[in-house]
Amino acid sequence: MESAYSNFTYYYRHPNKEIVLIKTLSGYMVKSSRNVWETSDHSSKEFDIDLPLIGDDIKAYAYKKWDKNDEDTEASVVLVKGNDKYDVFGLGYSYNDDSISLIEANDVEAVDVNADGLEDIVVVGPDKDNNLQAIIAICNKDINDDYVFFTDGKASAWVMDILDGDISVQNIKKALKVSDDGKYDTWQAAYKQFVKIDSCYSEKTYSLAFIDEDDIPELIVDDEMCEYLYIYSYKDGKAKNRVWEWDYWVDGEEYYKYSEKKNLMKRDETTYGVAYYHLIEDGVEWIENIQSLGVEEEVEKNLFVDLKGQYTGEEFMEILENE
Repeated sequence: MESAYSNFTYYYRHPNKEIVLIKTLSGYMVKSSRNVWETSDHSSKEFDIDLPLIGDDIKAYAYKKWDKNDEDTEASVVLVKGNDKYDVFGLGYSYNDDSISLIEANDVEAVDVNADGLEDIVVVGPDKDNNLQAIIAICNKDINDDYVFFTDGKASAWVMDILDGDISVQNIKKALKVSDDGKYDTWQAAYKQFVKIDSCYSEKTYSLAFIDEDDIPELIVDDEMCEYLYIYSYKDGKAKNRVWEWDYWVDGEEYYKYSEKKNLMKRDETTYGVAYYHLIEDGVEWIENIQSLGVEEEVEKNLFVDLKGQYTGEEFMEILENE
């Protein structure tokens, strides 16, 4: 069955179908149906891509720009899991006075550009003037905790500015100082790599906090505009996320606070009074029974400090240089 979308810019919405019918006494029945992601006119390219957090049956299909002079369309990459569309992102961006749009992709590769343990995607391809450009698509979680990708225009433009030599995935990794094995020997190096990319596309602030009992601080990322807090820990050579989009103004206007190396956090102004939390492997856990920590008056003798970002990305990276 041929797709209604002959314009392959939108082919991923309704790809061609390969349908097998069987004849029965009562008529024909569908035996199998599969999406055909390849196009017959060479407008698509297939790339093997390693995205283990999503699955081992992922392929990337890059579709050419329908009309290289049409500013309303752009080339795109579709991630296919099994035989179904998993995610899609465009190969174009606008940043400052620049408007970049790839007409096709020459290379698509998974690279953890920000040291957070999530594979991002780097795409290299020509624009309408046949100049090679780089696109960075950052991996994040959506509201359903699925891993999705978005084209980061500011990071892409920044990468193009710092590239020295040929525009290739390998040179992009060198320019970003991505380690060969994707791991960083120190927490300072991992946090710096994360903030270097994260601060490209956001106005977040950053700080360090010794929340749990070890001697390595957590990285605090504060998105004051969206009123979200993120907490990262250095683990397995990466800056691994532990708390994602912790909404700190959902119940009042007080910051979360923490007591150093006690793995104890709290909020003073909530519907239920003071609320206490532990930092666990993949989030925070509300401490329902405060008596499990001892007498509340004794718990409150701990020194609690605001858990918030204090420095811009540039300021924070300078601090890490001196750690």
